[in-house]
Amino acid sequence: MKIDIVENIINNEIEKFKKHEKWYSLLRMFLLSQDFKDIFYQLYEFYKEGRRFTPELKYVFIPFQKLDPEDIDVLLMFDKPYSAIGLAKGIPLIPFYDLKKKYSYSTPELHHVSSVLNKSFYAGRFQLGDPKRILSIHSTFTTDTSIDVLRKNSLKHYEIWNPFITFVLSQLSKYDIIYGIIGDRPKEYYYNTISDKCIKICCDNIPELFSNDIVWNHNNIFPKINDALIAKGKKEIVW
Repeated sequence: MKIDIVENIINNEIEKFKKHEKWYSLLRMFLLSQDFKDIFYQLYEFYKEGRRFTPELKYVFIPFQKLDPEDIDVLLMFDKPYSAIGLAKGIPLIPFYDLKKKYSYSTPELHHVSSVLNKSFYAGRFQLGDPKRILSIHSTFTTDTSIDVLRKNSLKHYEIWNPFITFVLSQLSKYDIIYGIIGDRPKEYYYNTISDKCIKICCDNIPELFSNDIVWNHNNIFPKINDALIAKGKKEIVW
């Protein structure tokens, strides 16, 4: 990955955003800033150091291709992508029917998460609701794949993506969105970035992939989100 390749990647990602005019208009100031470039150059430095990250860059901004900003009723923020190579695909949770219709890749991540949720909460009925109403993102859009590096400096990716995520959340504050905050790292945005005027519902992180812990302290987050939607006069989500 050379410098000119990095510039090409940056320009390519900007062009992708331009295909989604409402997102491009909302985020244009950041996308054209040095701060946006710095994200990719910091990832490039990781590459030069021999550090590898996931997901692949082509998947990183997929959540913004799923729906327009004004269509978001619920924003779900999870901790980080799975660090095992090939599992993370940009979207924390994908509806089963959407997976079958639009994606050719398999998603062990999806099956694990649904298994955890089934056992702890939904008795086999879990399915993330309407993708045309929900924006699901992580509190860092990339994470290291090396166990060694994860142990030494697992926070660096959060730092790299913080300016972008902070800008996104700031720009979305003009919309009537309910926030589902899942995990400790997303809670930092709960306290520091997301307006107190917004409805914010928190719970613990979903157990890690390959973890022996299959109990999720979910705080009834999805029923609470539905209660908030109904209170706003909106339809509840069939999870």
